[in-house]
Amino acid sequence: MQKYRVICPHCEVSLLVTEDLLGQSGTCPGCQADFLLPSEESFSVTAAEIAVPPEIPSQTPPVVPRERIPVPPNDPPSSTDPLRSLTSGPAPQTSPQKPVRMEHRPALRMLSGVMKVLAGVQVLAGCLILILLLVRAIQTPPPPPEQVLLTIGVAIAVGTSAIPMLAFAELIGVFLSQEEMLRHLVNHHRRQSDQE
Repeated sequence: MQKYRVICPHCEVSLLVTEDLLGQSGTCPGCQADFLLPSEESFSVTAAEIAVPPEIPSQTPPVVPRERIPVPPNDPPSSTDPLRSLTSGPAPQTSPQKPVRMEHRPALRMLSGVMKVLAGVQVLAGCLILILLLVRAIQTPPPPPEQVLLTIGVAIAVGTSAIPMLAFAELIGVFLSQEEMLRHLVNHHRRQSDQE
């Protein structure tokens, strides 16, 4: 069975429709709007050019078939909105969507700041331990090598233990900024859809 590519007149998503559904009413899986599918005669190119090979999987969901809507012969449907001329009532009105409000998360911001301060203190403590080791090494008699190696290891461990804490603090900051950006995108999309 051949498939034809049809564009939804409401959301302009590309749909694959089998030839047995042409000329019938269908529901777009993207926007859930009903529309009249074009007839097979309305396609100006040959069916071989439009047919989708069976080995290519379809990326679009199938159109849900509806019962056939009779079109009066003396009253052809409007080219702008085929369903409006076939229905008796006015088009349904959608209410404007409310903007998404972001919850302020002062606890997360404070946790991120505290973790950054603690990580800075850990790095400073590691540096201070190394400086104390150098001061002690200058003194006479110098400390034994085992104690020097142990002190260097402790200083490195204290300094590098701040890395995961800094990474987690930055992760919290990224989460908060991504959440804010997503809120802006959703509100922008809602404003655009309300204007249409």
